[in-house]
Amino acid sequence: MNTSNDLSLLRRLEKLERQNRAFKIAGLLALLVMGSLLLIAARPLNVQTAEKFIVVDSTGRTIAVLGPDADGLPGLSIKDTSSGKERAWLGLWNKGQEVSLGFYDRNSNERSRLGILANGITRLNIDDASGKLRAWIGQSAGGKESGIGFYDASETERVWMGIAQGTTPRAVFYDSDHKETYSAP
Repeated sequence: MNTSNDLSLLRRLEKLERQNRAFKIAGLLALLVMGSLLLIAARPLNVQTAEKFIVVDSTGRTIAVLGPDADGLPGLSIKDTSSGKERAWLGLWNKGQEVSLGFYDRNSNERSRLGILANGITRLNIDDASGKLRAWIGQSAGGKESGIGFYDASETERVWMGIAQGTTPRAVFYDSDHKETYSAP
């Protein structure tokens, strides 16, 4: 055989061997990546279970609790950092029939609540310092009306303004017995 043909053949053979090694390495890396992805996907979720989670600050004071309230309803309670009293509650209310976010003053009186009532109506209530309803904005009449209502100190509705029956703007004034005294239109 010719020496120049032998050298050419030898170079081509070395080139093929280099390519073969590169393909083997690439194939092995691809196999490792795919295998790792399969193992990660097959790994069970890291699930923690507890009856209650208590969040404390650096001094050990409880600042939040995730868990059931005294009635066993689930929610998140945010505590006042100085007194430890509840200042906000996000969770279920009314035997689990409502979901709401409630805010409390420093004396533990509910001052405002935003939520969905048991009948599906959405409302924002505003209470006075003694916890009595003074105003609300939301829906009424089974969801057919939307508006705002104002209440006196005995929690009697005195004014309602909104959209009646879903189409008509309306204002209604009531006396202390909740009898209509004026309305427009």
